[in-house]
Amino acid sequence: MKTAELKRLFRRYISPAFPSLRLKGHLIYVAPVEAILRGFCFDTSAFDRSFTIECFIQPLYIPCDHLVFSFGSRLGKDDVKWLCPEEESEESLAKKIMSRIQNEGIPFLDTIKTPHEFLLKYGPPDNPDVLHEFEAVAFSMCYENPSQKEVEGSFRSLFKALERHMDTDWVRKMHVQAEELLTNYRKSPAQAKALLNRWIEHTKSKLGLTDADDQPPRRARGL
Repeated sequence: MKTAELKRLFRRYISPAFPSLRLKGHLIYVAPVEAILRGFCFDTSAFDRSFTIECFIQPLYIPCDHLVFSFGSRLGKDDVKWLCPEEESEESLAKKIMSRIQNEGIPFLDTIKTPHEFLLKYGPPDNPDVLHEFEAVAFSMCYENPSQKEVEGSFRSLFKALERHMDTDWVRKMHVQAEELLTNYRKSPAQAKALLNRWIEHTKSKLGLTDADDQPPRRARGL
């Protein structure tokens, strides 16, 4: 699906049905954006105009310059995850998209609006090979700061999970960021929270998300 096609579908059908959703390229997300990005990414096939919809949440206090789909899933039943604009009318396609958003996507996104709710859903992780879960849980713990014992424990689990993979560049970078955050936390939880908030703004900037994007789109004449 081309960006212009999605933009037209969004303005004509999706936005009126879901006023809290905003469009940015191939990303549709829930506004306002706070600590956690919640949205849908339309992933187009390299071979034709068919596409899938990835529903995901992304903790923005983990510094990143791209979308991450570690937490979420692809919408649709196993045998019909792909949609194709060429096979049906615009209205029919829009109805299918909105059905997936309403029946599969929104129920998931509504359960994880805050770092606290993220912890209820994903913590504590139990698969030592899923490093992003350990990272997200530790950073969320630091953001919420339930107790020093719990925060320190989540970082110990993270560092232990990272130990076996330190020969990889991105894992070493993850380790450095975690150490920086934990050092700030030990100085002052407020200092760590300030750092996490700066990382939120950094990630939002890298993803091209601005406060202006949180405003409802203007309706084009004739739509």
